Amino acid sequence: MKTLLVCFSGIDGSGKTTLCKEVVNELRSRKIPSRYVYGRFLPVVVAPVFKVISTLISRKGDQQEHRYDRNEIKRRLLRNPILFKLFLIGILVDQSLRILLKVYLPSILRKKVIICDRYLLDTVIMDIARDCGLGKNEITRLLQQCLPLFPQADLVFVVNVPPRIAFQRKSDLYSIEMLKQLSNMYLSIGKRFGAIIIDGTKNPSELKHQVVCKLKSVGIPLNL
Repeated sequence: MKTLLVCFSGIDGSGKTTLCKEVVNELRSRKIPSRYVYGRFLPVVVAPVFKVISTLISRKGDQQEHRYDRNEIKRRLLRNPILFKLFLIGILVDQSLRILLKVYLPSILRKKVIICDRYLLDTVIMDIARDCGLGKNEITRLLQQCLPLFPQADLVFVVNVPPRIAFQRKSDLYSIEMLKQLSNMYLSIGKRFGAIIIDGTKNPSELKHQVVCKLKSVGIPLNL
């Protein structure tokens, strides 16, 4: 069996992490070598840019401590072409290093199934488009430019739940309005790039079975 990359995307509170770990446990119970990995970028190269932006936000937002106000200040700052370019390059370099060192290299020689919790779709939507105020067409163009630079996923699932449910689970992170916007982006952009949309409100066992059935279609030897 070759190394396979299976990615799960979706808004916070959709149940991605739980489902990923359930799938890994199921594969291991069937003696299929597999591993869970978190695939969204973490700031290293881009950390200094984040620090500059954070400092500027603090200066401009002394009287605006609300999280959503600070996010709007950040979006305004990133309209600066120089800051935007540094921000974009830093995120993509960090994402490349993470995928190479944490996701792909540790598994490629061992012929494992990589179950990736978040991937490039999440980085573009959550860490670039959301902060920079990009629309769907801009996100599509950015993904078209970036995808050839990264290992291709054999399967991509978008775990979809109604924003109100996600808000109940993670109300401290985003407003319900923001979750609606993000959910719409995940669905439309995910479909545009061939992701499989699965209903995150279903029973966990049913969801796991649905995913395992799809895994068989990409060459994972499963007796269902």
